[in-house]
Amino acid sequence: MVSIRGQSGEGSRRRVARLGGATVMLLGILGLAGWLAGAGELARISGHYIPMAQSAAWSCLFLGSSLLLYGSRPLEGRAWPWGW
Repeated sequence: MVSIRGQSGEGSRRRVARLGGATVMLLGILGLAGWLAGAGELARISGHYIPMAQSAAWSCLFLGSSLLLYGSRPLEGRAWPWGW
């Protein structure tokens, strides 16, 4: 598979994984900073929403880091149980 810019599909998926992982990690860091600093404004999207839970912020941090790892390491030679 070739993308529009001439790169392989694997390179495009890695770029999307890195960008998504960094974004999710940033949301988790902002949520945790809001809880640690006592500033609920950092842990919510706007004033009408409830703040992000601490467990959700930690989950965002861990899931974002796993996406970054997926985007930064080569997948050749790895056996996936789903056949990817």
